[in-house]
Amino acid sequence: MRQDALPLYLQIADELRRNIEEAVFNVGDQLPTELELSKRFGVHRHTLRRAVDVLRQEALWM
Repeated sequence: MRQDALPLYLQIADELRRNIEEAVFNVGDQLPTELELSKRFGVHRHTLRRAVDVLRQEALWM
């Protein structure tokens, strides 16, 4: 997943965006918590929040 050219939070946003596009997360499903996603990606919550903020700006994440 890690592409050195992009900041880590953008790499995570790209991965989550792919998950949404591939219907890994379905409408009505409980989304993973910040803690679960932080552990999944091996990052601090602050980094994860930046990634989620990108998706919120794109109206992909509520």
